[in-house]
Amino acid sequence: MFLMINLGERAGSGLPKIRQGWEIEGGTIRLFDSFEPYDQTRLEMTWGMADETGKMTGKMTGKVFDLLVSNNALTVSELAAKLEKSESTIERAIRELCKLERLRRVGSRKSGHWEILDD
Repeated sequence: MFLMINLGERAGSGLPKIRQGWEIEGGTIRLFDSFEPYDQTRLEMTWGMADETGKMTGKMTGKVFDLLVSNNALTVSELAAKLEKSESTIERAIRELCKLERLRRVGSRKSGHWEILDD
């Protein structure tokens, strides 16, 4: 499939190109390696998120969500710095995630954390 869109190579070394292309377009990729009972790598690719109508949310919402999944103690300021966006952009993405019931703040702004809600 990736060969058809010029993101893969036949030699098996195309994963960096796939990752770069996917992330440029707003998606995220995570790799999970396991070695028992046999060697395998699972590639998890995410692309935005759907709201209750099935409409996809913006790229920024997905990026903020993925960062909070990996570290639920990040602040708005830290998210803005990591994503090189304004704090108001991050706050807008967080409001959208809360509206979609994917995210909830637990505790204060200073010492609290984000709770990732299951589907």
